[in-house]
Amino acid sequence: EAIRKTWLYDFPTPAQYMALVRDIAARIEGPTVNVVLAPNSPQACTDALLEATAAESAAMGRPVQTHLLETAIQREWADATYPDGGFIPHLAKLGLLSPRFSGAHGVWLRPADCEVMARNGAAIIVNTSSNLRLRSGIAPVADYLAAGMPFGLGVDSFGIDDDDDILREMRVMHWLHSLDRLPRRLDVAGLFQAAHRTGFRACTGRDDYGAIALGAPADLLVLDWDAMAHDLIEGMQDEMEVLLTRATTRHVKHLFVAGRQ
Repeated sequence: EAIRKTWLYDFPTPAQYMALVRDIAARIEGPTVNVVLAPNSPQACTDALLEATAAESAAMGRPVQTHLLETAIQREWADATYPDGGFIPHLAKLGLLSPRFSGAHGVWLRPADCEVMARNGAAIIVNTSSNLRLRSGIAPVADYLAAGMPFGLGVDSFGIDDDDDILREMRVMHWLHSLDRLPRRLDVAGLFQAAHRTGFRACTGRDDYGAIALGAPADLLVLDWDAMAHDLIEGMQDEMEVLLTRATTRHVKHLFVAGRQ
């Protein structure tokens, strides 16, 4: 009975879900709060719900965020359920994949999947340490790069030391996906593209982020250089290398959001 009450209740219709999203947005959205459409996982949704999500996203310009092929079991399910056309092309046919779409994880995407995602402007949010900790695998970032598919980075509640430290996450992602023998390596510019621009776009649907420029959002993270480099000889180390080797949230000195400290 507990299982029935918790998980087997009558779900709202797709139209009711969309109305609920609009109601929540009307109540809480503001300059620094954005409501996105977030079906947990496509394999847990009917095609009708995914089509309604796609239509709502297109009509309202609202981002869509969902888990996508995080585990090997999900890959097996996708192959068994869509043996002909494929799972990712099926999502594209439903209209779900667009520049407003981001899928979390993408560990089990194949090169052909990445090409479909890239053609539709859809992104993946990589959660490197979570995927390592849960033994899900390593996201094929080299394939993302080869396909020209945008990707961001997140922690998905299972980061290193349970501290949700995005600076540590950047470090692990950078090292793991810039190994010497990879066919395509993640360079520093690509890492910051993921950290600044693609992640922001996934949350807001906006592209005007990741630069200190007139008209850009005035969001600045100030780090304590003396604390990070206390044992280094001045001028002997590349600042970016120090940042990507040592920075953690304990080095955060100030944070400005929309120009406000």
